[in-house]
Amino acid sequence: QGIKAKLGELEKDTPAQAEEEAEELDVVGLTVQNLTPELKLRLGSKSKGKVVVSSVEPFSPAAEAGVQVNDLILKVAGEAVKNADHFYEQIKKSDLKKGVLLVVESSGMKRFIALKEKQ
Repeated sequence: QGIKAKLGELEKDTPAQAEEEAEELDVVGLTVQNLTPELKLRLGSKSKGKVVVSSVEPFSPAAEAGVQVNDLILKVAGEAVKNADHFYEQIKKSDLKKGVLLVVESSGMKRFIALKEKQ
């Protein structure tokens, strides 16, 4: 399996490290990027969110939980998300077997999403 590039992430030290981290994130099937002023304008968002969902793998835990492209991720496990790298750090340190609670915003409406690794 190839390495998936994640927008907003810094290049990893070694290909093996990058592949290992990509596989950890593939568990949830979600890719995010930093919310730029241009993207914020295009989405018509007035939110203070800093991270937007750029892709969701079909049939992934993220898709089944209701995460959609262009959702803004405001919090992971109760902590405000600062940027895409911070989001990935929060997901990696979460116990995805038990699940992690996200606060997302879609079309100006905030909601909670429980994101859990597929069994």
